[in-house]
Amino acid sequence: MRPPIVVGGVVLWNLATIGWGLSNGFARLFICRMGGGIGGAALVADVYSLLADVVPAARLGWIVALFSAGSCVGVGIACLFGGMLMVMLRSVGARGVVLAPGTLFSADGIAAE
Repeated sequence: MRPPIVVGGVVLWNLATIGWGLSNGFARLFICRMGGGIGGAALVADVYSLLADVVPAARLGWIVALFSAGSCVGVGIACLFGGMLMVMLRSVGARGVVLAPGTLFSADGIAAE
């Protein structure tokens, strides 16, 4: 039951992130940020539980630490290269171009279920 919730969380998170990148008012930004928070909450809680079921107890701490560090590394890379991409494309809509592949990968996860 957990994999569909994880995939759904990733899809919601990606769609909300695209929406907040393209938003032009407070209400839309607020709704998209809420969607991103809900998607992230569904994703993280279920991944921890899924990892506890799949990974041996002796390695669980290392794997959870690696999963947790991934978000920090991802934010750093996104800030570095996302800013460079925004300067190159000179457009707020560039966020949608960057975030669209995540949604496509999520759709692939739904099709695999």
